[in-house]
Amino acid sequence: MSVTDRAAQAAPYLQRVLDDPEVQGALRRATSAGRDTYQRARGRSPGEAIKDRRFQRRARRAALASWQLIAAIDAARTRPRPRRGRRVAFGLAVLAGTYGAYLASNADGREALRGLIAKRDTSAQNSNAQ
Repeated sequence: MSVTDRAAQAAPYLQRVLDDPEVQGALRRATSAGRDTYQRARGRSPGEAIKDRRFQRRARRAALASWQLIAAIDAARTRPRPRRGRRVAFGLAVLAGTYGAYLASNADGREALRGLIAKRDTSAQNSNAQ
């Protein structure tokens, strides 16, 4: 994989780091915890560093902060989708309510609707009888 392909894949993540303050805070915490862990272990042998309780706590804190950074980037990636279906349903409900109000206030409209319903019922009964 070329460098330009890798840069293109990393671009959305970098954009999130630059734009989202929550991700920026998580990055600061992870960087600070990693720096503290490194400073505690610097100048010691690996065996000594592992036995040090303070180092263990800082390493845990750094791992947790790194995990929270990954979760913040992932949460920024999964944006909620637009709710077009709800808008359409709301529009249809408003339209039906408006038509219902029209029928409630207009006697001629009610009679026309009753005639259409009666006509449909008779045609349905005729098709069932055959």
